[in-house]
Amino acid sequence: EVSDVEVFLKSNVDEEVWYKLLDPHPFYEKVWKTFLWKARLAKYVLDYLHENPGSLFQDMKQNFYDWTTRLRGNDGNYRDWISAVNGNQDFRSIVANSIDFLWNQAYNIGEDYSNLFFFKDEFCPSLYSNVSNAAKVEKTVVTNLAYVWFNDLFPKHLNQIEVIVNNNMEKVNGLELEDEECRILDHEGRIPEFKDCISTEQQIYTKVIIDNVPIYVGDAVEVYPDIEGERWICYITEFQKINDSGTFRLIWLYTREQSILGNLNRDFGSMYEKEVFFTTHCECSFLPMGINKIMRKVKIYYNEPEYLDLNGDHLFFCRYYYRHTECAFLRFYQEMLKKKNGKLPCGCASLKVSSDFENFLKSYDVGDCILVNPLNGDPQDLYTVCSVESIDSKEETINLRRFYRVSEVSEKYELNKINEVLYSDYIFEFNDFQKVIRKCHVEFVDPNRPLPINLQHKGAGNQFFFWRKYHCSINIISPIVDCGKFRAKFPNYLEKTGHIARLRGLDLFCGGGSLGRGLEDAGVVHCQWAIDRDVAALRTYRHNVQGDHTNIINEDVNKVLQDLILGTGDTQSIPDKGEVDIILAGPPCQGFSSLNREKENERSIYNNSMMASVASFIDYYRPRYILIENVTEITKHQVFVRLLGFLLDLKYQIRFNVVSAAHVGCAQKRYRIFLWGASRDEVLPEMPPMTHEYKNHSKFREIKIFQMSGFEYEEAASFPMITIRDLIDDLPSIDTGIYWYPEYPDHHTLVLSREFREILRRIPPCSHYYHALDSEDIFSTIITGMSGDACCPKAVHYEEPRMLSVREAARAQGFLDSDLICARIRVNRSSTQIKPKKLTNNRLEYYRNFGNSLCDYGFQWLLNSNENIITLQFIEQCQFQHCLIMGF
Repeated sequence: EVSDVEVFLKSNVDEEVWYKLLDPHPFYEKVWKTFLWKARLAKYVLDYLHENPGSLFQDMKQNFYDWTTRLRGNDGNYRDWISAVNGNQDFRSIVANSIDFLWNQAYNIGEDYSNLFFFKDEFCPSLYSNVSNAAKVEKTVVTNLAYVWFNDLFPKHLNQIEVIVNNNMEKVNGLELEDEECRILDHEGRIPEFKDCISTEQQIYTKVIIDNVPIYVGDAVEVYPDIEGERWICYITEFQKINDSGTFRLIWLYTREQSILGNLNRDFGSMYEKEVFFTTHCECSFLPMGINKIMRKVKIYYNEPEYLDLNGDHLFFCRYYYRHTECAFLRFYQEMLKKKNGKLPCGCASLKVSSDFENFLKSYDVGDCILVNPLNGDPQDLYTVCSVESIDSKEETINLRRFYRVSEVSEKYELNKINEVLYSDYIFEFNDFQKVIRKCHVEFVDPNRPLPINLQHKGAGNQFFFWRKYHCSINIISPIVDCGKFRAKFPNYLEKTGHIARLRGLDLFCGGGSLGRGLEDAGVVHCQWAIDRDVAALRTYRHNVQGDHTNIINEDVNKVLQDLILGTGDTQSIPDKGEVDIILAGPPCQGFSSLNREKENERSIYNNSMMASVASFIDYYRPRYILIENVTEITKHQVFVRLLGFLLDLKYQIRFNVVSAAHVGCAQKRYRIFLWGASRDEVLPEMPPMTHEYKNHSKFREIKIFQMSGFEYEEAASFPMITIRDLIDDLPSIDTGIYWYPEYPDHHTLVLSREFREILRRIPPCSHYYHALDSEDIFSTIITGMSGDACCPKAVHYEEPRMLSVREAARAQGFLDSDLICARIRVNRSSTQIKPKKLTNNRLEYYRNFGNSLCDYGFQWLLNSNENIITLQFIEQCQFQHCLIMGF
């Protein structure tokens, strides 16, 4: 056997004639060397399979390298060959991106290896527990309650399966309020009688008697509305006597029609006409209302409507505190009505009862790392990273240690490590506590080891690391030697959260796993079940998930839900009721997307109906938490507000918001709506602030986004804007896509026609139809199909006449270079052999993996940036809330 590879081409004329390839013309040398590298790959892989016929694709992760190196380590040709992967020992991505070529060699050259299980392992759907002969479910399977809420939106697409519910509860009529007290008040010719004065100077009282009906501060009343047909209800917060009459101040109670639920074209909520929401919406900045505006006294009952017998027109129930500025519904506690100084707290009232220093002590301690507003001389658009060294309670000051960004003190810094900071010897006294923004995570790392996953996402989640020290007085940077001391003081994220029991997650429409993996990387969710019908996406999920603890289910969600409800089929790999702590869902968004020109066709409507499927899974499992993602355009459709009403009917607390991928570390114009849900006994996570700058936001949709629920734009951020050039300029040139590099096996792109390549070479600067990316801006939205013309977002490389490569698109979506991206080849179901498509381009399926996925960084941001929310609220049920991830 020769040690090197010899390459022959088979004649098309005579099967017995082969041509041996020798030295190439210089013009083809680079392509020839790439092909020769792949030819050697084919030989080495087939040699390995010959000696190890039971091998699987997973063996390419380490076993292939070990076996080949042990056998050929002294071979100079092999050493030259292996050097091209730059130390990588995991060959899965290389093999996955060369699988067509490898199968062809296995099938056509010499002994036929194509029937080995290695080739069937990754490219046969039976691996994912999908029953190929199972009957396809044609309609969206829904539960009883989901059918009620969504049937009129999708009358031809829902299949209701009856769920037996035990509803043996007695109605309660325990309202201690006489009807006489709630009659319509007669103000004509009557002078209100004020009682219990608490301020003679301002004539403030806590009680007034109108038409022989006593009304107290804290009572709920109905007032005469300015708009006919509405009902205006409020709590009294203050009475003021003015001559023979007086005024009152209030906190509004919203009816469902006055909340975001007013957008419902039909409301199916239980006794919805009787529900009101507590708010902090007051009118203290306006003139108070006159006493004669009070229509009557009403009774608010704090319980679930199914327990109540609310026959009177003056009876209402309240379950939620509605944050009207954020469109959030939180569980209401009667303690929220606690009076202070004879008054109820309102939205504009200053609730500050402690000094800034006392408030600081409630949230921070010695050893915490924090972000503060830029100090004098610092970049004014980036927060300063500090650690709390000591606290002086007597002087009400603290000592902070300053961390420097590498870019502040050195020109030698790596753009892909913008979250690296330098420990310093600069300690200063600090007492301006209003400039303290929030906590951040800083950990000491070993520079000789790969960064932990949580630190590889370019700072997403306000996560920093260091391994060097900056000596301010002598302006020198040196490695830190006393590793043990710093590792104990600045532990890694896993050590800080490893003791916490993870939530058991069900990942619906999981795709390649961006959502589930992001939450797993954050250390608080264990995605135990993942469901999708896209085999290629599930392979990507399986190969990138940590360990083998995820049950990957290749099945239609409708079939899964149908089997669960009816108790049919194989449900061993499906969770039982009570096992799911959190449901994650990113249902199909194509029907809502602004890029879809056929929103009314059957496919789009069917995709939209999948939101009813998500609702049904929630109804069936009743998990502690819910996280749903979709495109922002869904908020314009009835299906979204119906989902809100549905979740409230299930007694969930809910909050939704828009997340911009650019503001959480992904260099991409990608906006997604995220909906958090939490059961009534849990703490609902807050939506967090941005972590990364996006300087060009005024040119796009951010201004509109900032005005939506709860999104707060900050003048400074934790990290600078990440541009396209920052993200992908280190990748080698592939020209029109003709070059390939083993070190970056998925850095390849669509093969374009010669005519189209020439068009891309000649795009003028002012072109509106064909347009290249601006290297100093961020990517346009990555979608499933990228054409380069005005019908799709920009996807033409800023310097080369080609579309974005798979790896470039993956980086734009927040995938790490170590992530394996799988695409599918066609399965010939009439044969046991697996044959690649002729002249096919599997890269289209790579793009589909990305276009249908979420930004990985988005979920690091969604969880990691608020250690308190996840580790304390989610797991330890702490009462403290502050604000996070996912874009996503």
